[in-house]
Amino acid sequence: MDHQYKTKEELIRELEEVQHKYNSLEAAYIKDREVKEQEKQILEKLIHASGEFIVFQDNTCDYAKILDNILAISGAKYASFNIFDREGLDFTSVSISGIKDIYKNAMSFLGFDPVNKHWKHDPFRAEMTKDKAITRFDSLHQLTRDVISKNAVHLLEKTFSLGETYVVKIAKDNQVLGDFTLIFQKNETLLHAELVELYSNQVGVFLDRNRITNSLRDSEARYASMTSNISDVIGIVGPEGTLKYLSPNLRKLFGWDPQELLGKSCWSKIHPDDVERIQGEFAALSEKDNSTRMVEFRSENPDGSYLPIELTATNLL
Repeated sequence: MDHQYKTKEELIRELEEVQHKYNSLEAAYIKDREVKEQEKQILEKLIHASGEFIVFQDNTCDYAKILDNILAISGAKYASFNIFDREGLDFTSVSISGIKDIYKNAMSFLGFDPVNKHWKHDPFRAEMTKDKAITRFDSLHQLTRDVISKNAVHLLEKTFSLGETYVVKIAKDNQVLGDFTLIFQKNETLLHAELVELYSNQVGVFLDRNRITNSLRDSEARYASMTSNISDVIGIVGPEGTLKYLSPNLRKLFGWDPQELLGKSCWSKIHPDDVERIQGEFAALSEKDNSTRMVEFRSENPDGSYLPIELTATNLL
């Protein structure tokens, strides 16, 4: 029956195997816990970034902070934040991150400052990244090709041990607004691809909102400039007779501050004897789309006197 009993050496070996399995399981558990903790921290960063996007305005936008977030999420060593023009062709690198310590060397290799660098449309880059949220390139040179000097790029890759490069598209409703160029060191690769894509979508919503806001601001400035230099006053009246808009030249021509009258009844400055007639004209005008009427009435001046006015009104309701 001696063969049924294990030797001391066999028991030690089995014990070592059990210990090894335990150590492996413990290491896997710790790694899994660390990964989950890292993902938790990244999700918290994404939530915090969403809050920042809400309060960011174009003139206060911290592009560097946006870029630092993508570095933390993706694991990239270096990155650039590129914003496209309205045609989605040329783009400008509005921020570069991760190169603070190598900035001077990078500029000496490239022969230009990469920050605020304007890049012409690159058909190869556009074709390679077409219909893809994230595009991988084996190297920086594979992405840049003839856009940047081959020797300069190879020197950068060798000096700073550069490896894979990724282009992460920033879009809203299929319109490309920009992208992140992520550069990794050798033997490193993209982390948390789904979270990277989620973050780029957040940035896309932010950039789209800013473009709309800036477009409206420019339109308002042009409209204000136009209306302040014409000889007539332009006004907008709501269907209930409330003043919605008055051009700035109202002050110059009639002495009234437009802001003081906005929200008030358009009848408030009409001579009492003319109000009923003008209200009738307004009612008739409101019944037919795009109809136009010309009316005359007496309008009150700031000093209490009245001035005869000729008004052309069009129904745009």
